[in-house]
Formats: sequence, C-alpha cells, structure tokens
Amino acid sequence: MSVNRVPTFYPSRINMRVANLAFASDVMVNNGDHAHRLALVAPIASSISAIGTLTVSSTATTHANSGNLPYTFADPYGRHPIVAGTTSSNTGVSTLFGKDYLGQSVIAAVTNAGSGAVNCAKAFKVLNSVIHGGHAGGPVSIGYADRYGLPYKSMALKHSFLNGLSTAAHTLTAPDTSTASAAGSDPRGSITLNVAADGTKNFDVILSVDGTNRHGAAHSSG
Repeated sequence: MSVNRVPTFYPSRINMRVANLAFASDVMVNNGDHAHRLALVAPIASSISAIGTLTVSSTATTHANSGNLPYTFADPYGRHPIVAGTTSSNTGVSTLFGKDYLGQSVIAAVTNAGSGAVNCAKAFKVLNSVIHGGHAGGPVSIGYADRYGLPYKSMALKHSFLNGLSTAAHTLTAPDTSTASAAGSDPRGSITLNVAADGTKNFDVILSVDGTNRHGAAHSSG
C-alpha cells in the first residue's frame, strides 16, 4: 500500500477540520474498506519531564512560558502529553490547552495521581499552556508518552510494522464519539506503541478509518 500523497502543511492559525469529510487522497478504498497507512517515522523516546517542571501552589496557577512551553511536537499528528506528580499530595487537576494537527483548539483535563504519571487522553500538536488546580503538593512534570495522534478517525488496526517488518500489534484506542468535553478522549483515536520509541526505530500501521467522517468530532475548546 502506498504512503504517497500525504499532506504535510497544516498552518496552526487555521482550523482545517472538515465536518463529514469523506475523501482524502492518502486513504485507499477497497470493497468498502477505507484503509490508511500511517508512518510515524522514528519518534524520540518518551519522557515524563521534557516539556517542563511546573511549580504548584494552593491557588490555581497558569503556566504559559514555563519550561519548554509553548511546545510543538515533532510527531506529524501530535502526541499525548504525560502529567507526573512528585509527591503523594499531587492530586489536583491539570488542564492543558493547545491545538491538534488540524489547528483545532484542544482542551484536556488530567487528574493527577500523586507521584504517578498520567497520560493525557488527547493528542496535541502544540501544547500552549497548563493551568494546574490549586493544592500544596510538590512540582508537576509535563512530558510525553509513546502514544500518538492519528490523522483520521480510526475504527480498526489492520497491521503493525517495526522497521518495515510485521510486528506484534500496537494498541489502537478507539475514537471518542461522545459529546466533546475537557474530560473526554481523542475523537480520532490514538496509537500506543508495543515497543518503546528511541529515535531510531521506524513505526507504521495500517488503519481502517471512518469513510464518512474522517476528521472525527470537533474538539472541545472550552
């Protein structure tokens, strides 16, 4: 299956989501199956703190120019941030603001789990700012997981590749089809790798995508 004719220019100042999108040049249709081969290329290793470490306090704090914020992910369709606390009292809510690869505004709420790391349920192409709900816990780190955004609303994972060869299946998280909210997940779904990325391994998947609504539901932006 060809991976040619893939668009690469998505200006962040324009919302390029198309409601009820039914055609894309990089989706092949065969007997009703709408198949897309997605090349994730060679993503860098995941990190729980590469975007920044945020100081928290007993009042809600906005971080817009802390650490590496605003942060643009190199991954073509975005990546899922990680929020990681440093003490057992890190139990507040971190609300992330940014855009997806189409330029849609995205808002996502992550409930912290003490000193554990929590994956955000939505993929961001650009993470602009984080508002951390007030509590007196230690610093909160922001990083990124081995979980990646998708260009189209993906209904099934057909095949997985590692360095061009078939491999054990990566994990497809189904698209969120409920009413959009900050607490929801990604309306196009996501892929979690079965092998850790390290900047040298190349990953590809073949996905069956929605033939009548390829961009999925509109993101919640407030």
